[in-house]
Amino acid sequence: MRFPWSDGYSAEDRGYAGGVATALLFDRDQVDEVQDWTDHVDDLGRKSILWIDLDRADRAQIEETVDTLDLGAASRARLMDGDTRPYFG
Repeated sequence: MRFPWSDGYSAEDRGYAGGVATALLFDRDQVDEVQDWTDHVDDLGRKSILWIDLDRADRAQIEETVDTLDLGAASRARLMDGDTRPYFG
């Protein structure tokens, strides 16, 4: 299965501002696009999901995400290696 976001295009190519992560907050029966997802991390409930779609070309954005979420080495490596498949790790 090929996902629409795994086509190799950057966020700018898909119509988003360059270097900006797209984030969706799923909370029970509601979905909202959030501008600054870092403001929502500490407030996530048990039934919430924060989906962050990163622009893989923006290494600084990836580093900020890894640091903000305190991700482990395996997650960092996977994000940096250019693998475009969704990852729940």
